[in-house]
Amino acid sequence: MTEERDDRHGKLTGGIILIGIGLVFLLSNWGIIPDFSESWPIVIIAIGFALILGARRKGEQEKKASEQKPGEAPPPPKPKE
Repeated sequence: MTEERDDRHGKLTGGIILIGIGLVFLLSNWGIIPDFSESWPIVIIAIGFALILGARRKGEQEKKASEQKPGEAPPPPKPKE
């Protein structure tokens, strides 16, 4: 079950990334955003950071879930300051 969900999540993420890249090129061609030919490396770097941060968050969530004892209620969320 988990593998199936991870596979769907990966396909969804890949689809969203491709749509986003396509939209940037389209908007660039229409002149809505500046020429994309010189700034595309920034987008690749931003995508890389987003993937790394997403993987870190997922790892932290899995770590918290593994620390929880079976049948034990999860701890309440910490209030934001």
